[in-house]
Amino acid sequence: MQVAALRRTLGEDDNANPYIVNIPGRGYRFVAPIRVLDEPGQHDHPSVAANHNLPAQLNRLIGRDEAVQTLKQKLANGRLVSIIGSAGVGKTALALRLAETMLPQFEHGVWLVDLASITDSSLISSVIASALPIEVRSSDALSGVVFAVRSKNVLLVFDNCEHLIEGAAAAISTILLAADRTKVLITSREPLRINGEQVFSLPPLSLPPPQADLPPRVTSN
Repeated sequence: MQVAALRRTLGEDDNANPYIVNIPGRGYRFVAPIRVLDEPGQHDHPSVAANHNLPAQLNRLIGRDEAVQTLKQKLANGRLVSIIGSAGVGKTALALRLAETMLPQFEHGVWLVDLASITDSSLISSVIASALPIEVRSSDALSGVVFAVRSKNVLLVFDNCEHLIEGAAAAISTILLAADRTKVLITSREPLRINGEQVFSLPPLSLPPPQADLPPRVTSN
């Protein structure tokens, strides 16, 4: 009865091409051709939409325009930039905003590698591999990552490196040594201290100047 009702809903009749057929031993199957319609705006920026895993930025970054420009220049001049600062200063928000603005400059994408959820350096390679649109078949995940990006123009954004600083430094050094078109941006409370690292110390946002004392507001009942 349910199949019959579905056929009526689809408008199937004896004179029309069937939508549903009964295959002996296997059951019912939908056999009509399917066409996927693009949603408006879906392909306005195809390379950007397909080439990153950055989270959507719901809040506008305020007071960091100068920092963004400085970091852009550092990445233009080198291949490794570290945003260093204390907890809660806004390192991640700045890195994500910078990465978002640089999407058109990286042909093969911008990929976020968030290390916050792991505590074992031996897992870093697996986290990198899972962040990239690659399939690693080797037991050595880092070798698979290097093989995948060695000729690619990509930006890798490593977030929250401080608790795994030595492991992150080793993995990033290996990638940069083998993949000369890859650039790396990191956030951490301390630098990696490896060759080629440009350190950007992020200060807290300055407070607005104090306003002149205003007289008390008098209201009438």
